[in-house]
Amino acid sequence: MREIKPLVSISLAMVVALSLSPYWMSYAQGIESVQKAILPASSPLPPDETYIARIFEAQIGEAPRMGWLFPEHGFVAAEDHPKVALYGAIGTSLEGTKSGQTNDEDRSFLRNRYGEACRVGEMESLFAYDIQGPTEAGRIMFTAKRLPGEMRSGMITVPMAVSDIAAVNKLLGWGDSGVLRRDEAIAVRRQSFWYSFHRLYDSKTGKLIQEASVLHDKDGKLLAREQFADLSDGMCDSCSVPRYVDGMSYAYQLMNMFELPGFPYPVLLLDSSTVEGRAISFRTFMPNGQAAELRDYEYVVHCGA
Repeated sequence: MREIKPLVSISLAMVVALSLSPYWMSYAQGIESVQKAILPASSPLPPDETYIARIFEAQIGEAPRMGWLFPEHGFVAAEDHPKVALYGAIGTSLEGTKSGQTNDEDRSFLRNRYGEACRVGEMESLFAYDIQGPTEAGRIMFTAKRLPGEMRSGMITVPMAVSDIAAVNKLLGWGDSGVLRRDEAIAVRRQSFWYSFHRLYDSKTGKLIQEASVLHDKDGKLLAREQFADLSDGMCDSCSVPRYVDGMSYAYQLMNMFELPGFPYPVLLLDSSTVEGRAISFRTFMPNGQAAELRDYEYVVHCGA
Protein backbone atom coordinates (compact mmCIF):
# COMPACT_ATOMS: atom_id res chain seq x y z
CA MET A 1 0.00 0.00 0.00
CA ARG A 2 1.04 3.55 -0.65
CA GLU A 3 1.19 5.84 2.36
CA ILE A 4 -0.99 8.93 1.94
CA LYS A 5 0.19 12.07 3.67
CA PRO A 6 -2.02 15.00 4.77
CA LEU A 7 -2.02 18.55 3.47
CA VAL A 8 1.12 20.59 4.07
CA SER A 9 1.19 24.38 4.27
CA ILE A 10 4.08 25.94 2.34
CA SER A 11 4.49 29.69 2.60
CA LEU A 12 1.43 31.21 0.95
CA ALA A 13 0.70 28.14 -1.12
CA MET A 14 -0.83 24.79 -0.26
CA VAL A 15 1.52 22.30 -1.85
CA VAL A 16 0.23 18.84 -1.04
CA ALA A 17 1.58 15.49 -2.03
CA LEU A 18 1.33 11.73 -1.70
CA SER A 19 4.46 9.73 -1.13
CA LEU A 20 5.99 7.92 -4.10
CA SER A 21 8.36 5.03 -4.54
CA PRO A 22 9.97 5.63 -7.96
CA TYR A 23 11.30 2.08 -8.01
CA TRP A 24 7.79 0.62 -7.93
CA MET A 25 6.42 2.77 -10.71
CA SER A 26 6.22 1.66 -14.32
CA TYR A 27 5.60 5.17 -15.45
CA ALA A 28 5.76 6.96 -18.73
CA GLN A 29 7.79 10.09 -18.17
CA GLY A 30 8.23 13.03 -20.42
CA ILE A 31 11.71 14.31 -19.70
CA GLU A 32 13.41 16.43 -22.27
CA SER A 33 14.79 19.83 -22.99
CA VAL A 34 12.20 22.10 -24.55
CA GLN A 35 14.30 25.19 -24.99
CA LYS A 36 13.95 25.03 -28.78
CA ALA A 37 10.37 23.77 -29.06
CA ILE A 38 7.40 22.72 -26.95
CA LEU A 39 6.72 19.07 -27.73
CA PRO A 40 3.72 17.07 -26.47
CA ALA A 41 5.51 13.72 -26.84
CA SER A 42 6.75 11.80 -23.81
CA SER A 43 10.08 10.09 -23.28
CA PRO A 44 10.38 6.81 -21.32
CA LEU A 45 13.71 7.82 -19.79
CA PRO A 46 13.79 7.21 -16.03
CA PRO A 47 15.57 9.66 -13.72
CA ASP A 48 19.36 9.51 -13.73
CA GLU A 49 20.33 8.03 -10.34
CA THR A 50 24.01 9.03 -10.37
CA TYR A 51 24.05 12.68 -11.49
CA ILE A 52 23.30 14.34 -8.13
CA ALA A 53 25.84 12.20 -6.28
CA ARG A 54 28.45 12.99 -8.94
CA ILE A 55 27.96 16.75 -8.57
CA PHE A 56 28.37 16.55 -4.79
CA GLU A 57 31.36 14.20 -5.01
CA ALA A 58 33.15 16.42 -7.53
CA GLN A 59 32.98 19.33 -5.08
CA ILE A 60 33.35 17.77 -1.61
CA GLY A 61 34.25 14.11 -2.21
CA GLU A 62 31.02 12.67 -0.80
CA ALA A 63 27.32 12.26 -1.60
CA PRO A 64 24.40 13.14 0.69
CA ARG A 65 22.91 10.39 2.86
CA MET A 66 20.15 9.98 5.43
CA GLY A 67 20.31 11.15 9.03
CA TRP A 68 17.64 11.66 11.69
CA LEU A 69 16.18 14.42 13.83
CA PHE A 70 15.09 13.72 17.42
CA PRO A 71 13.75 16.18 20.02
CA GLU A 72 16.02 14.59 22.66
CA HIS A 73 19.29 14.68 20.70
CA GLY A 74 18.98 17.16 17.82
CA PHE A 75 20.48 15.62 14.69
CA VAL A 76 21.77 12.03 14.87
CA ALA A 77 23.88 10.11 12.33
CA ALA A 78 25.87 6.88 12.27
CA GLU A 79 29.03 8.89 11.50
CA ASP A 80 31.46 10.82 13.68
CA HIS A 81 32.35 14.33 12.41
CA PRO A 82 33.09 17.65 14.16
CA LYS A 83 30.35 19.30 12.10
CA VAL A 84 27.85 18.30 9.44
CA ALA A 85 25.93 20.16 6.71
CA LEU A 86 22.18 19.51 6.80
CA TYR A 87 19.52 19.52 4.08
CA GLY A 88 16.09 19.24 5.68
CA ALA A 89 12.55 20.53 5.63
CA ILE A 90 11.80 24.25 5.76
CA GLY A 91 13.06 25.73 9.03
CA THR A 92 15.63 23.00 9.68
CA SER A 93 19.12 24.12 10.67
CA LEU A 94 21.74 24.02 7.91
CA GLU A 95 24.53 22.89 10.23
CA GLY A 96 25.10 20.59 13.19
CA THR A 97 27.95 20.52 15.70
CA LYS A 98 28.91 17.27 17.42
CA SER A 99 27.71 17.08 21.02
CA GLY A 100 28.28 13.46 21.96
CA GLN A 101 27.49 9.82 21.33
CA THR A 102 24.29 7.93 22.10
CA ASN A 103 24.27 4.63 23.97
CA ASP A 104 22.37 1.39 23.37
CA GLU A 105 19.52 2.51 25.61
CA ASP A 106 19.17 5.76 23.68
CA ARG A 107 19.16 3.94 20.35
CA SER A 108 16.50 1.49 21.51
CA PHE A 109 14.37 4.36 22.83
CA LEU A 110 14.62 6.33 19.58
CA ARG A 111 13.72 3.33 17.46
CA ASN A 112 10.75 2.32 19.60
CA ARG A 113 9.34 5.80 20.07
CA TYR A 114 9.96 7.32 16.64
CA GLY A 115 10.59 4.39 14.28
CA GLU A 116 13.80 6.00 13.01
CA ALA A 117 17.46 4.98 12.60
CA CYS A 118 16.07 1.54 11.78
CA ARG A 119 18.89 0.56 9.46
CA VAL A 120 21.64 1.22 11.99
CA GLY A 121 23.14 -2.08 13.13
CA GLU A 122 23.27 -3.20 16.75
CA MET A 123 27.04 -2.77 16.84
CA GLU A 124 27.04 0.66 15.19
CA SER A 125 27.28 3.93 17.10
CA LEU A 126 25.01 6.93 16.72
CA PHE A 127 26.49 10.39 17.15
CA ALA A 128 24.46 13.44 18.23
CA TYR A 129 24.81 16.98 16.86
CA ASP A 130 23.46 20.21 18.29
CA ILE A 131 21.35 22.18 15.83
CA GLN A 132 19.30 25.36 15.85
CA GLY A 133 15.64 25.45 14.91
CA PRO A 134 12.97 22.75 15.14
CA THR A 135 13.91 19.20 16.12
CA GLU A 136 10.66 17.42 15.38
CA ALA A 137 11.41 13.78 14.63
CA GLY A 138 12.09 13.15 10.94
CA ARG A 139 14.62 12.23 8.28
CA ILE A 140 16.94 14.63 6.50
CA MET A 141 19.98 14.52 4.22
CA PHE A 142 23.47 15.43 5.41
CA THR A 143 27.11 15.62 4.32
CA ALA A 144 30.22 15.92 6.45
CA LYS A 145 31.44 18.91 4.42
CA ARG A 146 29.61 21.97 3.16
CA LEU A 147 29.41 22.71 -0.52
CA PRO A 148 31.63 25.64 -1.52
CA GLY A 149 29.79 28.81 -2.37
CA GLU A 150 26.37 30.21 -1.53
CA MET A 151 23.40 27.95 -0.81
CA ARG A 152 19.77 29.11 -0.66
CA SER A 153 16.69 27.24 0.51
CA GLY A 154 12.97 27.78 1.00
CA MET A 155 9.76 27.83 -1.01
CA ILE A 156 7.63 30.76 -2.13
CA THR A 157 4.54 30.80 -4.31
CA VAL A 158 4.91 31.74 -7.96
CA PRO A 159 1.69 33.05 -9.56
CA MET A 160 0.96 31.42 -12.92
CA ALA A 161 -0.56 33.49 -15.71
CA VAL A 162 -3.10 32.12 -18.19
CA SER A 163 -0.31 32.06 -20.78
CA ASP A 164 1.83 29.90 -18.46
CA ILE A 165 -0.95 27.33 -18.11
CA ALA A 166 -1.55 27.37 -21.88
CA ALA A 167 2.14 26.67 -22.55
CA VAL A 168 2.14 23.82 -20.02
CA ASN A 169 -0.99 22.34 -21.60
CA LYS A 170 0.71 22.31 -24.99
CA LEU A 171 3.82 20.75 -23.50
CA LEU A 172 1.89 18.00 -21.68
CA GLY A 173 -0.73 17.45 -24.36
CA TRP A 174 -3.58 18.42 -22.03
CA GLY A 175 -6.78 20.21 -23.00
CA ASP A 176 -7.38 23.86 -22.25
CA SER A 177 -10.92 23.52 -20.90
CA GLY A 178 -13.41 21.03 -19.55
CA VAL A 179 -10.80 19.23 -17.42
CA LEU A 180 -10.48 18.70 -13.68
CA ARG A 181 -7.03 19.72 -12.50
CA ARG A 182 -4.82 21.31 -9.85
CA ASP A 183 -1.81 23.54 -10.51
CA GLU A 184 0.82 25.01 -8.17
CA ALA A 185 4.17 26.70 -8.67
CA ILE A 186 7.09 27.37 -6.30
CA ALA A 187 10.58 28.87 -6.29
CA VAL A 188 13.36 29.44 -3.78
CA ARG A 189 13.32 33.17 -4.54
CA ARG A 190 11.97 35.72 -7.00
CA GLN A 191 13.67 36.18 -10.36
CA SER A 192 15.06 32.67 -10.44
CA PHE A 193 14.19 29.25 -11.87
CA TRP A 194 10.91 27.78 -10.64
CA TYR A 195 8.89 24.57 -10.78
CA SER A 196 5.22 24.14 -11.54
CA PHE A 197 3.27 21.02 -10.54
CA HIS A 198 0.20 19.83 -12.40
CA ARG A 199 -2.38 17.12 -11.68
CA LEU A 200 -5.05 15.98 -14.12
CA TYR A 201 -8.11 14.05 -12.90
CA ASP A 202 -10.86 11.96 -14.46
CA SER A 203 -13.85 14.30 -14.62
CA LYS A 204 -16.29 11.46 -13.76
CA THR A 205 -14.47 9.59 -10.99
CA GLY A 206 -12.27 12.38 -9.71
CA LYS A 207 -9.27 10.03 -9.73
CA LEU A 208 -5.82 11.30 -10.58
CA ILE A 209 -4.83 10.12 -14.07
CA GLN A 210 -1.73 12.18 -14.91
CA GLU A 211 0.81 14.27 -13.04
CA ALA A 212 3.77 16.37 -14.09
CA SER A 213 6.42 18.80 -12.94
CA VAL A 214 7.76 21.50 -15.27
CA LEU A 215 10.94 23.54 -14.91
CA HIS A 216 10.73 27.23 -15.89
CA ASP A 217 13.34 29.96 -16.13
CA LYS A 218 12.82 33.30 -14.39
CA ASP A 219 10.82 34.60 -17.36
CA GLY A 220 8.52 31.57 -17.40
CA LYS A 221 10.13 29.84 -20.37
CA LEU A 222 9.64 26.06 -20.28
CA LEU A 223 12.93 24.17 -19.94
CA ALA A 224 12.10 20.56 -19.04
CA ARG A 225 9.37 18.30 -17.76
CA GLU A 226 8.76 15.04 -15.95
CA GLN A 227 5.40 13.44 -16.66
CA PHE A 228 3.64 10.50 -15.01
CA ALA A 229 0.86 9.01 -17.15
CA ASP A 230 -1.85 6.34 -16.64
CA LEU A 231 -2.08 6.72 -12.87
CA SER A 232 -5.79 5.86 -12.63
CA ASP A 233 -5.20 2.11 -12.32
CA GLY A 234 -2.59 2.46 -9.58
CA MET A 235 1.12 2.05 -10.10
CA CYS A 236 1.85 -0.79 -7.66
CA ASP A 237 0.00 -3.52 -5.76
CA SER A 238 -2.58 -2.07 -3.35
CA CYS A 239 -1.61 1.52 -4.22
CA SER A 240 -4.28 4.10 -3.57
CA VAL A 241 -5.05 6.56 -6.33
CA PRO A 242 -5.58 10.12 -5.03
CA ARG A 243 -8.82 11.88 -5.90
CA TYR A 244 -9.44 15.54 -6.61
CA VAL A 245 -11.23 16.01 -3.27
CA ASP A 246 -8.15 14.74 -1.44
CA GLY A 247 -6.03 17.56 -2.82
CA MET A 248 -3.06 15.20 -2.86
CA SER A 249 -0.22 14.48 -5.24
CA TYR A 250 1.12 11.08 -6.19
CA ALA A 251 4.70 11.96 -7.02
CA TYR A 252 5.84 15.12 -5.26
CA GLN A 253 5.70 15.33 -1.47
CA LEU A 254 7.70 18.51 -1.09
CA MET A 255 9.82 19.16 1.99
CA ASN A 256 12.07 21.97 0.78
CA MET A 257 13.78 23.43 -2.26
CA PHE A 258 17.46 24.38 -2.61
CA GLU A 259 19.71 26.36 -4.91
CA LEU A 260 23.01 24.52 -4.52
CA PRO A 261 26.50 25.29 -5.91
CA GLY A 262 27.30 23.14 -8.93
CA PHE A 263 23.67 22.57 -9.94
CA PRO A 264 22.23 24.54 -12.86
CA TYR A 265 18.65 24.25 -11.56
CA PRO A 266 16.99 24.18 -8.11
CA VAL A 267 17.03 20.86 -6.25
CA LEU A 268 13.82 19.56 -4.67
CA LEU A 269 13.86 17.71 -1.34
CA LEU A 270 11.07 15.13 -1.31
CA ASP A 271 9.62 12.64 1.14
CA SER A 272 9.53 9.53 -1.07
CA SER A 273 8.43 7.07 1.60
CA THR A 274 6.30 3.97 1.22
CA VAL A 275 4.22 2.08 3.77
CA GLU A 276 7.04 -0.37 4.54
CA GLY A 277 9.94 2.01 4.25
CA ARG A 278 10.88 5.63 4.79
CA ALA A 279 12.86 7.48 2.15
CA ILE A 280 14.07 10.96 1.34
CA SER A 281 15.08 12.17 -2.11
CA PHE A 282 16.84 14.98 -3.91
CA ARG A 283 15.35 15.60 -7.36
CA THR A 284 16.31 18.04 -10.12
CA PHE A 285 16.92 18.28 -13.85
CA MET A 286 20.21 17.83 -15.68
CA PRO A 287 21.45 20.37 -18.27
CA ASN A 288 20.05 18.15 -21.06
CA GLY A 289 16.58 18.24 -19.50
CA GLN A 290 16.56 14.71 -18.07
CA ALA A 291 15.34 14.28 -14.50
CA ALA A 292 17.82 13.17 -11.83
CA GLU A 293 17.27 11.69 -8.39
CA LEU A 294 19.28 10.70 -5.33
CA ARG A 295 17.21 8.59 -2.91
CA ASP A 296 18.09 7.11 0.48
CA TYR A 297 15.82 4.52 2.12
CA GLU A 298 15.36 2.51 5.29
CA TYR A 299 13.00 -0.41 5.97
CA VAL A 300 10.86 0.26 9.07
CA VAL A 301 8.35 -2.59 9.42
CA HIS A 302 10.20 -4.29 12.31
CA CYS A 303 11.95 -1.18 13.58
CA GLY A 304 12.23 -1.26 17.36
CA ALA A 305 10.85 -4.79 17.59
